[in-house]
Parts: sequence; C-alpha cells; structure tokens
Amino acid sequence: MTDYRTPTTFRRYRLPLRALLIDDRAWFLCRDLAKLASFRPDIDLSLKLDPNQLRTEVLRLEDGTFSEEQ
Repeated sequence: MTDYRTPTTFRRYRLPLRALLIDDRAWFLCRDLAKLASFRPDIDLSLKLDPNQLRTEVLRLEDGTFSEEQ
C-alpha cells in the first residue's frame, strides 16, 4: 500500500489531536476533534460539516497499521 498519509500527533489536555498538512492546509481528524470538544460519542461530527470541509484519507497509524479516517 503506497497511498497513505502519516499524521502528526499533538497533545491537548492529554488527548491526541492528529493532523495532516495537505496542499498547505491543516486537516484534523473528526474523531479527535469530537473528543476535544466533548461531543457525545453517538453524535457524528462529520454531519455538522460542509462537504468541502470533509475528506477521507488512509492513515498509517503509529503501530504500523492502516486506517481510513475522516
């Protein structure tokens, strides 16, 4: 697999915030933003975003596995 990105992980309030730099723009993972914003787990944060604010990417995680994330 060659079409993947490796996120940079930041820590905020002891929680991870994974980010990607794509075309000179910062993109953050919805799951991480939802945890930081204290959204309930049953609410899908991506439903609150405009289509141009969403992007699905294949990420290479720290343990070497791959995950498809928004």
